[in-house]
Amino acid sequence: MIHCALRLDARQQLHLVQDYSSRLEEVAIEHEAQRQSDEDLYIVARQQTREQIKEFKFVIPNKGERIMRSRLAAKILFALSVMAVSATLGTIQIRAQSSATSKQNQSSATQKQTKVELTTDPSPAQKGNNTVRVKLTDPAGTPITGAQVTVTFSMPAMPEMGMAAMKTVIKATESSGGMYEGKGDLGSGGTWQVTVTARQDGKIIANKRLTVKATGGM
Repeated sequence: MIHCALRLDARQQLHLVQDYSSRLEEVAIEHEAQRQSDEDLYIVARQQTREQIKEFKFVIPNKGERIMRSRLAAKILFALSVMAVSATLGTIQIRAQSSATSKQNQSSATQKQTKVELTTDPSPAQKGNNTVRVKLTDPAGTPITGAQVTVTFSMPAMPEMGMAAMKTVIKATESSGGMYEGKGDLGSGGTWQVTVTARQDGKIIANKRLTVKATGGM
């Protein structure tokens, strides 16, 4: 009985060894299959990575292209900046011109509204010393006071008569309300071009042109 039990134990041990060997073989096969699967996955992943790298390299421009694009972007930015500055300067210039035109129109309107009367003593004017009087009034006939008045006499040159151009500037001061008076010498008889300019608070309120004939020889 004891010998039979020992034989049964040996058989069981052999069976166990065979089962263990079979199990080891199955584990080895599974391990090999897993390793092969992992290797296949690695190959696929590496291939995909290479393709992604190629695609990434294709999308990203090379150094020369980046430089060209940077220069192009800089030129576009510069052009836009110039356009913006030009537009701003144009707006400022238009506003300045509009303001200047408006001021000129206002000045012209004021000059047209101011009435200027010029008289001379003696009358008519003569070659030599003369007194000029200028009367300034507004459209309602009210005398304009506090103005600075200049009366300019000018005569063009007469080469055929051997005469050079002549000019006399007389500053008239206020003698009474709206009346301005000054004295000056005329170098010749004949027709003089006269300009009467009146300023008030730095603005021209009158600028009248007329002719005056003076007696006396040339």
